[in-house]
Amino acid sequence: MFRRETIIALRARHQAYRIASEVIHPHVQGPRPPEPPIPIDPPDFSPFRRQIATPAMIMLAALVWAIVVLFWVVAYTKGV
Repeated sequence: MFRRETIIALRARHQAYRIASEVIHPHVQGPRPPEPPIPIDPPDFSPFRRQIATPAMIMLAALVWAIVVLFWVVAYTKGV
């Protein structure tokens, strides 16, 4: 177990080290990093524009969901 005087000496040494470190290497406030640019929404004639849902895509999504539901029904009825 450490004696009281040892703890006091260690605390004083640590505080002296922090003060000396701050004197030798002071904290410098640097410039703020640049903020990222605002993303630009491409124009409608751009090849990178967002795709609009076409009737074919809607039909395909409905078909996929129908297959998934059918699979769940078959799996549930066979499992019970």
